Amino acid sequence: MEEELTKRTLDGADLALSDQGPAILVTKAQAEILLQGGELRRPDRVLVQAADTAAGNAEPEPEEWPGVSGQVTAWTDPARNVPAGEITVRARQIRLAGDFYNGTGYRGHAPGKLTVILDQGTSLEGVISATQVRFGEDGIENQAFSNGGNEVAVTLQNGASWTVQGAGYLTALTVEKGCRFQGMALLDDRMLSIQKGRTYEGLLLVLPE
Repeated sequence: MEEELTKRTLDGADLALSDQGPAILVTKAQAEILLQGGELRRPDRVLVQAADTAAGNAEPEPEEWPGVSGQVTAWTDPARNVPAGEITVRARQIRLAGDFYNGTGYRGHAPGKLTVILDQGTSLEGVISATQVRFGEDGIENQAFSNGGNEVAVTLQNGASWTVQGAGYLTALTVEKGCRFQGMALLDDRMLSIQKGRTYEGLLLVLPE
């Protein structure tokens, strides 16, 4: 399946498929990624990482996270405001274990949007979240964080399921009828009772049950 993913996703976008670090790394790209059939199980690993740059060519990183050091993005330096694009990941009939992160919108780069659509009986065990990123000896590190622009929209449809494995921030969540969301969602510090077919928007904190 990984050979198929390479062919389908590398053409025309800054993507990388790897056995080390994130399985799929997207930098400054407009990309549509299809994960279909079988399984892609990398527990405690990142399946899809959206970032402004790859660790190999990153600028020197301060010790603090960008949210602490004041390097949360964006529009203050137009000369370096590189569009991060919009990344859509659609998963069909596949068992997934791992995380999806949107770590765009730092050091003058414009934030991008990550849309994750779990479709046709797909099951996911993992985290989906907006993050802040920094680079260490082990590559890209993520921490759940919304910078106000790194949007993350998640839709479950056609019998899909998501078992939340850790804390994450979303900006939209839709769970269609016949789907299973195993987790908790808070909006404005209020616990939501998820209704099937309704889209919840705002800064959502998603947690394991």
